[in-house]
Amino acid sequence: MSFAVDADTPEDPEDTEYDSLLGSQDDAHTHEFDSRPKPEYVKGPVNGFELLDATMNELGTGKFHYILMAICGYGFFADAAETQMLSLLYPVFMEEFNVDEEELALIGSLTNAGMFVGAPTFGKFSDQYGRKFAFIISLTICFIASFASSFATNVESFAAARFFLGIGYCGNLITCTTLLVEFIPAQARGWYVALTSVAFGAGAIIISAISWAVIPTIGWQWLIRIAAFMTLPVLLFLCGIPESPRFLLSKKRYSKVMQVMQKVAKDNKTQLPPYFNEKTLISLSVDDGDYEKLSVRRSLSQLFTRKSLKVLGPLFLVWFTNSFATTIMNWIPLEAEKHFPKDEDIQFKTALILASGILIGSIAQTFVVERVSRLFQIRGGFVSAVVCTTLLGFANTPSGLYAASFFLCFFEQFVIGTLYLYTPELFPTSVRVTAFGICQMGHRVAPIIAPFIIATTDSIGFAKTAYLFAGMYGVGLLFSLLLHVRTFKKPLVENAY
Repeated sequence: MSFAVDADTPEDPEDTEYDSLLGSQDDAHTHEFDSRPKPEYVKGPVNGFELLDATMNELGTGKFHYILMAICGYGFFADAAETQMLSLLYPVFMEEFNVDEEELALIGSLTNAGMFVGAPTFGKFSDQYGRKFAFIISLTICFIASFASSFATNVESFAAARFFLGIGYCGNLITCTTLLVEFIPAQARGWYVALTSVAFGAGAIIISAISWAVIPTIGWQWLIRIAAFMTLPVLLFLCGIPESPRFLLSKKRYSKVMQVMQKVAKDNKTQLPPYFNEKTLISLSVDDGDYEKLSVRRSLSQLFTRKSLKVLGPLFLVWFTNSFATTIMNWIPLEAEKHFPKDEDIQFKTALILASGILIGSIAQTFVVERVSRLFQIRGGFVSAVVCTTLLGFANTPSGLYAASFFLCFFEQFVIGTLYLYTPELFPTSVRVTAFGICQMGHRVAPIIAPFIIATTDSIGFAKTAYLFAGMYGVGLLFSLLLHVRTFKKPLVENAY
């Protein structure tokens, strides 16, 4: 397989496996174009995507990428604010709406049902109409639905509004992550995506602190409105960010590709290399017949071929089991209040501990993401989560509960943060967000079921429930062993289907 890579980079022995699983790019219509100047790390024939990879590597990262990362990071910050508050609203709703845990499960289930719908919808929409446009639409839906939910008068109306929030929320995550991944050179991709997880952790801890001040004073409704208005700055700043050049190249919009890359070079105070120009892009593109075949291959059914299922199948199951197991985190503050009623404001303290684990775990990941392989991080995170969730069941003091909760969230970040990076790396531009959306469906269908299981197992005690969910983390570990494709510091795959 021919990629634009640095001449000093040793050949990875797993490249053969990578090709056999996802298909070789040798089938692509490529040209040597030896008469044109090219960088030393472009070896052999190249296509348009490889040329784009080489150019991105040569430009490196700079002001443009910092701004993009800040915008995407703030998007994750706002999303965290929306999701983290639910665990603090449950005790309030039990008292205000006079409902039990089983009725509260409707909120989490409908929110995730919306995400289940939004994942494939925005996945296909993004692959067809662009990452930026899909991101703007999903953010708009989030704002409207979140603001509407603040006027709910019962659990049913609140859950209905959160269903639509879920649709937009899932669209945010997959389009935002993909937009960032497609702009960042391979050598720095992991670090930039990891930083968005830090923003998610910051959003979680800040909204927990705000909840502590807002809910007892001016009410839960204003907490939701504050979180809703957090999305507006993202919408404003997003207007200044161009569309993904990889998406534009897949649509054969060569002049737009040049405009975007010129903006990147200008913002980074550098210049495009002479070999990267519209004429060269056109000469390296597939002909009309081949492109028509690629258009057909964007269909959902093509993701279920034997080759793709070797990647997509285990990946879907890892997303599912991890999401199922992490649902227990939303119920820890409620369980803390039930088991330690004499400890004043323990639900807020527990929520802050959980959020702190997310934030510090995200920060820790930024130090290892460019040093340790994706699969090692996922598997190591699963093993640690099994231990922490088991210890959660043994916790019989507030300090024990705090410690187990903190480290569970800490190590979970190595699983979920890496999955958000690893998944879009595995699929070509034409179906990248569609495939991401399918994996997100697994991530979202699990929490539809899990809250009812937690509610129904309340009679057997929280300790046994914790052991059950520790077992789910163990199942996730087993599924992760079926993943073998290495993407660590490799160019994004193209022409795989």
